[in-house]
Amino acid sequence: MSYDTLTRSVVFVVTLAVLLVGHSLGDHVAQTDRQATHKATPAGPAGVPSPGTS
Repeated sequence: MSYDTLTRSVVFVVTLAVLLVGHSLGDHVAQTDRQATHKATPAGPAGVPSPGTS
């Protein structure tokens, strides 16, 4: 494996790990209970139902 390929692979893996950790922190630490509760509802912004939902 060449040095360039190894460097690109490491950069990809580190970037993927940082994005995953950031998502997990935002979803489990920074998110309030109200946000988590409303995330599961089909309503879009301002309580407007999403298209195709009843």
